[in-house]
Amino acid sequence: MSSFQMWMSWGEADAAIKRNPNDAAAHYSRGSSYFAKGQTDSAIQDFDSAITLDPNDATALNNRGEAYREKGQQDRAIQDFDKAITLKPNYANAFNNRGAAYLAKRQTERAIQDFDSAIKLNPNFADAFSNRGGAYLVKNQADLAIKDFDQVIKLNPRDAIALYFRSVAKQNTGDANGAQDLAAAKAIDPDIANKVGHQGFTR
Repeated sequence: MSSFQMWMSWGEADAAIKRNPNDAAAHYSRGSSYFAKGQTDSAIQDFDSAITLDPNDATALNNRGEAYREKGQQDRAIQDFDKAITLKPNYANAFNNRGAAYLAKRQTERAIQDFDSAIKLNPNFADAFSNRGGAYLVKNQADLAIKDFDQVIKLNPRDAIALYFRSVAKQNTGDANGAQDLAAAKAIDPDIANKVGHQGFTR
């Protein structure tokens, strides 16, 4: 999942909205703060306001899509990502997020297409490589998954999630070195198995 860019803190945004309820940037910032706190419904309300005030704000659309995706409303999320990409065709984050929504719907080929687009736009996009690797695991294409997780680990050698899933992919190919990746992932994050069990492939 992409990190949200916040122009103001929650307190600054809340004060700005009280001064001017039509401040789209303040609604966007407060919505991003709510999302970071796990208050998804409140985040969506603020993103709704930001988008009503500025319908061409691709970032607010993308972020509302992320909030809907967090709630498991994948179709609703995809609608927002579609709009964000229409407004901003080079928006790598929106392609990655839409791919994650498609992957949650088990539309794996469609997801891979979006991850491909995200990586083409941003060749150092670790999350997109990781998500595509997860999609390849779903398709039982372990060799392709390993290549993507290799790239994630090249970009961030301490990425415990990528190490964990590369270990799974290696084990699927009969590669005994998968155990080393699993040990490395647990050394970085002892709770990694529980985290990926809750989070799944996508980020």
